[in-house]
Amino acid sequence: MLPITEYKGTFSFVSSRLYNNIKSVLPHYNEKDPETWPYIALATIEKHCPYRGYPDLPTGVAYERSVLERYEEMYSAEERRQGASLNGSFHERYPFNYDEHDVLKDQVDITSSEYGGYIEDEPDVAVDEPDVVADEPDIRREAARLRGKLFDKNSQLMSSQQNLKEYEAAESWRRNAVSNAEYELGKQRQRADAAERECMLQKTSNIQLVERIKNLEAYCTQLEENITVMDGGRGRKQIQVIDVDSDEDLMEGLGYSEMRSSSLG
Repeated sequence: MLPITEYKGTFSFVSSRLYNNIKSVLPHYNEKDPETWPYIALATIEKHCPYRGYPDLPTGVAYERSVLERYEEMYSAEERRQGASLNGSFHERYPFNYDEHDVLKDQVDITSSEYGGYIEDEPDVAVDEPDVVADEPDIRREAARLRGKLFDKNSQLMSSQQNLKEYEAAESWRRNAVSNAEYELGKQRQRADAAERECMLQKTSNIQLVERIKNLEAYCTQLEENITVMDGGRGRKQIQVIDVDSDEDLMEGLGYSEMRSSSLG
């Protein structure tokens, strides 16, 4: 197992930017040589932005296991197989995290044999071997292979940059939507509180009006009894007059209630 230094600096989903950031802290870093790769924890990534398995992670470093677990939770096994067929196996891209069967390792490490196999597939990494003069056709084939690989890497970089822009735009829209929803909720609460206060005032006014009506009815009943006792047969006529007065009092009370309701509205 190779020793790994943890990188806690600025993270980026753009590979070239991440590599430059790492080299500013670890000058010996070479993204093609796993012996120089640092270890990046989930907390370091999420200082840049929350990570839920998207966008794809840059290669050339080792990741905390929980980072790749987030990635596997985001995609199904079939989607991961399709991604491997297009971009290369997970073992090739993340040898510290995946074994040769593309199974996530329990520990973040790379064996000596895995390291040797990786170096053989990376001709740009300097190794101590005798100088061999290659035939010109071999050189041309190797140059063509490297140009094709470079084109693929550039395409992946452009795709990752576009995905990152879309992610940042979606995140900005989500934050604005949450802010607008919270503002609207606050306005609705204010309207509900105002309606509740209005309801309580109307209820109090209605209670007072009912009490006034009861008092007027009692007053009219008492007057009717007194007049009947005092005036005998003339009591009926007087009762009608009293009833009119009582109705006027009642209408005055109702008018007061309606004026009260209008002023509250």
